[in-house]
Amino acid sequence: EIPEEALDELVGWGFTSLWLIGIWERSQASQSIKQRMGNPEAAASAYSLFDYQVAADLGGDAALDTLQQRCETLGLRLACDVVPNHTGIDSRWMREHPDWFLQSAHPPYPDYHFDGPDLSNDPAFGLFIEDGYWQRRNAAVVFKHLDRTNGQVRYIYHGNDGTHLPWNDTAQLNFLLPQVREAMIETILHVARRFRVIRFDAAMTLARKHYQRLWFPLPGASGVPSRAEQTISQERFAELFPQEFWREVVDRVAQEVPDTLLLAEAFWLMEGYFVRTLGMHRVYNSAFMNMLKNEENGRYHETLRNILAANPQILKRFVNFMNNPDEETAVAQFGKSEKYFGVATLLATMPGLPMFGHGQIEGFEEKYGMEYRRAYRDETPDAEFIAEHARRIFPLLRRRDLFSDVEQFTLYEARQSSGSPLEDLFAYSNRHGEERALILYHNRQGNVSGRIEPHSLGFPIEENHYLRCRELVSGRDYLFATTELQRDGFLFRLGPYQAAVYLDWQLLIDHDGSWGELCTELGGHGCDDLDRARLRQQSRPLIEPLLALLDAENLALILDALAQGVLSEALLDGAERFYTPLQQRHGRPVGELGRQLQNDLETLLKLQTLSGRNPQERRLLARLNLTSRLTDPQQLRLLVIWLLLRPLEQLAPGINGFDLYPLQEALATRLEEPESELPLMRLLWRHPNLFAPGHSLPGSLKRVLRDPFGARYLRIHPHDGRTWFDRERFETLLPYLALIATFSALDFFGSEEKEFMLHLQQCQTYLDALPSEAEKAGYNLDKFQARLW
Repeated sequence: EIPEEALDELVGWGFTSLWLIGIWERSQASQSIKQRMGNPEAAASAYSLFDYQVAADLGGDAALDTLQQRCETLGLRLACDVVPNHTGIDSRWMREHPDWFLQSAHPPYPDYHFDGPDLSNDPAFGLFIEDGYWQRRNAAVVFKHLDRTNGQVRYIYHGNDGTHLPWNDTAQLNFLLPQVREAMIETILHVARRFRVIRFDAAMTLARKHYQRLWFPLPGASGVPSRAEQTISQERFAELFPQEFWREVVDRVAQEVPDTLLLAEAFWLMEGYFVRTLGMHRVYNSAFMNMLKNEENGRYHETLRNILAANPQILKRFVNFMNNPDEETAVAQFGKSEKYFGVATLLATMPGLPMFGHGQIEGFEEKYGMEYRRAYRDETPDAEFIAEHARRIFPLLRRRDLFSDVEQFTLYEARQSSGSPLEDLFAYSNRHGEERALILYHNRQGNVSGRIEPHSLGFPIEENHYLRCRELVSGRDYLFATTELQRDGFLFRLGPYQAAVYLDWQLLIDHDGSWGELCTELGGHGCDDLDRARLRQQSRPLIEPLLALLDAENLALILDALAQGVLSEALLDGAERFYTPLQQRHGRPVGELGRQLQNDLETLLKLQTLSGRNPQERRLLARLNLTSRLTDPQQLRLLVIWLLLRPLEQLAPGINGFDLYPLQEALATRLEEPESELPLMRLLWRHPNLFAPGHSLPGSLKRVLRDPFGARYLRIHPHDGRTWFDRERFETLLPYLALIATFSALDFFGSEEKEFMLHLQQCQTYLDALPSEAEKAGYNLDKFQARLW
């Protein structure tokens, strides 16, 4: 019943595996205990199992097969639990093989009593937990098993790891029995044929030294209470438990069900042993959560350094997490602000396997019990928290190839300017192919600054070599000289719990000195866009004359010249200063673009000389008269900008002044309404032949409406399943379209006034009809277009 969109969302976030907890048939006795102890809605514990069959209330095998097929198409692997240490007290094995469990013929303590309810639903035998559980006064280590077919009574041990109270709904398996070990291995193989990822619950309890310590302690040693009398010699234990159970599991799975990932929940400093000696593919790394939560940064640095010195491969076998089902939720431990996202950054970028808990990304605070059927707190997903994951964490999860391995992983020692080490600052880099990443995180309150020596990024050190990268959290670009990095190191300054993730490293060879000049200008600080910053720097010779040309004084001179019907020397002289560096850069003759501008101006001024052959033509020319239309400085600026940029087409086919040069920022300072006027200018620039002779009039309008800048200017937007446009913007656009049509016609017809006027009348008649048609369509774009073509 998992919605398709939920699976799609997980994959889109960057997850590759989904761990299903509690899918097996659970112990009915476990449910009865929990309900009798005060929660009438409780299910059985997910770790007190009846058998390894998919639970019927979840849909059984058929439902699992369907889910697996859906997940496989998305590239999502399913993971499940195997609980090898124990079963539920009423499991199938308890019914069929009660002798497979650790037991005694008499209670280990004389004050144990088993007079409570029978938890068995099978008349052949009875199950009774010790009365102290019901009375909340004692936690007995055994329960009573009564075989009603022969009257035999056994006292079977509850599952126990020696660190907490016994798990009173479980029964401890006896792994000294070879048939038990073989039956559990066969169970694991059975599960492996269904799941490509298996998590082994409490795996450390079955390591030989701990199994002996807990259940068959050596003389003088302590284990689970009452087990001292079960002591056996080291030799006898080795004879009964000759090899590590997990080593045999790993070998058998590799032989019979390869490509299965085995993951061990192991604590007690067993992580390295599970990987090196037992061959386990992945192992829990609880130090990640505990030490970073408690800000034991020096200890965690030491842990990492020791692993890297002994065997770096162990690091990539770690399962790192910020919470698990036995712990408080991630937000309860780390909050929802910078510390959470800083540690989550390490989680997403350290070698190994990152594991996220249920509800972690949504910001849920309720810790779910393994017997819960539903949430008891009314929590809704925190949209801002999820969005911050999407900005800072999911991009890293989608690039796990860059982070998961250790071959190119380097942990750096951060130092203050005084040379003192900074244990609160985690700094490391990793590489995969040509990709590189440098990660910094300050796991403490307060500010910190210092340096690292990022020698493992692997770039050549040359005088004209520069490195660019992008910092994920801020979204800013950075530029470094390789020689300065070698000499001074990588300098950093971070705030409380601040993380920095430098990605997309690229080597730049500075052939013309522009990167070096920009690097000096930035001085180690970031910028929004390196390429635009460089273009802005290179374009200063263009921008300054452009801005001067568009100031109020020059515009007044230009308007005066146009009113007199003469060429504007102010416009031509200013344009030449603007064009000269462009022409030099592209190897074009100086003055070429200025001559094109002069031709365009002369074409426009022809309007001043036309008188019209009849009253209709004279009215039309009056409407198009430049001096009457362009008395508004705002419209004049737009005309001047359009005329200035039009000749740039000569530099290279398809060149776009708005795209190639950072002119938008400069022009925005001279426009009254840049939000609307810049899209308008880009629209007119992209379509210089609108309504030109030989072009379909509806076709020209269609190009305007379908152009992305036309859509921006006209505010085309969907609402209630329909598409709309803005009336005011549309009516403002029409005079500019008339002007472009006039210019195109003058340019095309030259001195042929008759043909020019005929075409112009056709265009103007068409444009004049558009406001009425738009109003009849209710400014619904689809209806408007249907009325026109």
